[in-house]
Amino acid sequence: DASLFKADASGIYVTLDFVSPWGVDPSYGFARYSIGSDLLNTAWHAGLGVGGQTVSTWVHFDRVNTAQLYVARNNGFYLYQSTNTWSFWFSSNSDPTAANTDPMVTRDSVYCYRGLKNPSFGRWYHDKDTYALGTGIYAYTSSITAAATHQGLLPRDGTTADVCLHVVDSNNNQPQFVGSYMRGVGSGYTSNTRGIVLSGTTTNPWVSGRHEVSVLCHSTLEANFWGTKMYTFSSALCRSAVHEGLIPWSHFDIATRTPITLYIHETTGHHFYRTNRRGMWGTFYYTAADYQAYLLSTTTTTPTFDEDHFQVNGVWTGNNYGTVYGALHFRRESDMGFGAYVANVAEWETAATLWFHSMGVQVYYPAIYVRSETTSATTGSTYNSVKLTTSSTPPPANDGSKLEIPMVSTYFGSVWGAGVITFSSCMSTGAFFSGRITYSDQSRPIVYLYWIAGAVQRFHPTYRAEAYSTHYYNAGGYNAYYVSEVDLGASAPAEITANRARVRVLVTDFVFSTTVGTGTYRSSNTYLSSAAYHAGMLQVGEAGEMYVHEVGVMPHLYATLNRGLLSSYATNQDAFVFSWGATPPPVSATVTMLTINLDIYGGGTLVGAGAYTKASVINLAAFHS
Repeated sequence: DASLFKADASGIYVTLDFVSPWGVDPSYGFARYSIGSDLLNTAWHAGLGVGGQTVSTWVHFDRVNTAQLYVARNNGFYLYQSTNTWSFWFSSNSDPTAANTDPMVTRDSVYCYRGLKNPSFGRWYHDKDTYALGTGIYAYTSSITAAATHQGLLPRDGTTADVCLHVVDSNNNQPQFVGSYMRGVGSGYTSNTRGIVLSGTTTNPWVSGRHEVSVLCHSTLEANFWGTKMYTFSSALCRSAVHEGLIPWSHFDIATRTPITLYIHETTGHHFYRTNRRGMWGTFYYTAADYQAYLLSTTTTTPTFDEDHFQVNGVWTGNNYGTVYGALHFRRESDMGFGAYVANVAEWETAATLWFHSMGVQVYYPAIYVRSETTSATTGSTYNSVKLTTSSTPPPANDGSKLEIPMVSTYFGSVWGAGVITFSSCMSTGAFFSGRITYSDQSRPIVYLYWIAGAVQRFHPTYRAEAYSTHYYNAGGYNAYYVSEVDLGASAPAEITANRARVRVLVTDFVFSTTVGTGTYRSSNTYLSSAAYHAGMLQVGEAGEMYVHEVGVMPHLYATLNRGLLSSYATNQDAFVFSWGATPPPVSATVTMLTINLDIYGGGTLVGAGAYTKASVINLAAFHS
């Protein structure tokens, strides 16, 4: 019918019969639609009519490519996003440049929809983050309906609202779009794409680098977050805001909650620490390059933040929620709350206020055992460290050789050696076996650890009645600590070398542990406490500082029954000797001078007469001959 169609230079005039909403699929756009879209679908989407209605409207064309056609679900239709295409829009006015009161108002950078209506979506739609990306500022590919609902501009109950879309910058991508779960819509995160902001008027609310958000969190069951004070752009907003103390837990009471205005301030950073604050704990992230991040506040003023020295409140020091590397300086991926207790800067199970101080690259992080958990020891050349204090004053730079550790417990972890122990040993247990602290000492005595890089050859076991024994380790040049209860200066004592160690040995009431040799003892698995007693250097219950000298492979280590302790014979074994001074006693591979007791009632092997087998007990042979 020619009377239903008019054409002129500005567009065409059509009458549409809304007998069915399903025209040609697919259709593209929001406010402006692509040339290839079905008129009936797009008119229904635009709110011009519903089933059973007949509507006449002008259709105006842009005969140049439109850079971006946006996407929104409306009136039961979900149309698609498109780029660089001719476009059209609907109007009751034949003049495409005239102001009008139609549902769509289009301009170069503003698209407004009057009477946008939120349909009754199923839960699948509101839980999917692929339909909305961002918070405050949204990726241009976001569904306008979903984003407007997420922002609070469009009610979920079907009430209509006017929503305007503002193009942030048509020529440049925006760096970050933060995800959140608000008002029943899950919005994801993305980066480096074109952005849009929404409002209820034609006034553009966008401020570069800062996003004002009316926060009404749906729940805390959203994606993870990374950081403390400063959060990665991929961190879920609601969880970060609770962690930062800007949203109380009462906010999640659906019956009483009200929106909270927050500001997201864009920044960049490198170190995003793991803490448990206010019942929220995230994960650690570190990057050497600048990484997109954000700070949160309740005002428009950007918070002052120095990621190398900053204060944090509400850090929970209870159960370990992640691995802790170190005992005073910590690798940055450590759980800092538990680390604060280990470092003796906070009490157990408190919400502590701490200062985080970056300390640069450290190569050693000793382990310590406390509260039935052990921190992890590690070493390497690329691990950045942090020190926790209660003062804003940065601590002095570590000199790379000495650590001062408050021993919080002697509950027992693994230890290799005594006095000089492997870097992988539990330091609190090592201090106990080295005679520097007493059993189950809860007074937090200060113990000094001195780093010895790749020098120590042997780590000798010892025995204490309260906690049994440490382990032997044959390293051939291994990283170690020297344990002292006094400050010896910047580095380990000079007498601690590859083949010599100063050790505090204790002889407890039980000394009958493995002992091989006499005077010269087998390095492998001979207990220092037993050997010192057997050699006559210490009595039961005595302790003394002595030197242990590695003397290499000895062809024969003889068995004796000395002071009631029977040692064993061995051949061709690495061996050590004791001395009270730093100079080792003379040792010969062919002649061995022994000082022994004529104790012959303790058993042992005796073979020969005049000449005896090397495995014979020397006391018995001497008496027999």
